[in-house]
Amino acid sequence: KSFYFWTILTLLLILSFGVVLIVRTVAHEMEVLRIKSDFVSSVSHEFKTPLTSIKALTERLLEGKVKDQAKMNQYFSVISQDTNKLTHLVGNILDFAKIEEGKKEYDFEETDMIEWLDQTVENFKKENLQREITIRTRIPDDVPHLIIDKNAMTMAVSNLLDNAIKSSTEKNEIDVIVVKDENNILIKVKDYGIGIPHDELNKVFEKFYQGSNATSCFDLPPSVDIVKMCCFLSSTDE
Repeated sequence: KSFYFWTILTLLLILSFGVVLIVRTVAHEMEVLRIKSDFVSSVSHEFKTPLTSIKALTERLLEGKVKDQAKMNQYFSVISQDTNKLTHLVGNILDFAKIEEGKKEYDFEETDMIEWLDQTVENFKKENLQREITIRTRIPDDVPHLIIDKNAMTMAVSNLLDNAIKSSTEKNEIDVIVVKDENNILIKVKDYGIGIPHDELNKVFEKFYQGSNATSCFDLPPSVDIVKMCCFLSSTDE
């Protein structure tokens, strides 16, 4: 009787553990589906805003309602900037898919880090003139040349800058700081926005993670995933 009792008890414990595990798995999958749904909705919104702007401005130009050359130039500038934003969004999504499938190719070359980072920041400023932000850089003069994939690292820094802008509030200022020690070079992108709760920092690189204080699902994925993968693969020996 004692043997049967312990056998049944063991089976019940195993069964209970299995039920709990199944419930947790189902709950996790439901949460992932919810976040993915929010993500798709947010991506749609991110596309809709610049497309609406481009459509409205283009229609006014085609209808001949804008006669002033300065005003026309302003419209063209906004259309160009919104087009760049759409290109950035599409590029992010395509690169995210390639990274996920392990199909993205990398081209490593020796790079002047000071020249590359200065150029990356300047290009980002030109593409985001309408955002009215200040980006400051602090780069030591003795930063060595590194072997990196410039396109991948440019994408990583640009995504960090883009997220920094989205996170900024009244103080639209961003600092790009390079810190060097004996073995590492660290590129910091610092904004003065709402930040990420301290107890959630270890979740930032989780797929489809959204901070509890975030206002848009698109602020982190796929941008942060791309940053993570670009930096990891760009630092990997061929």
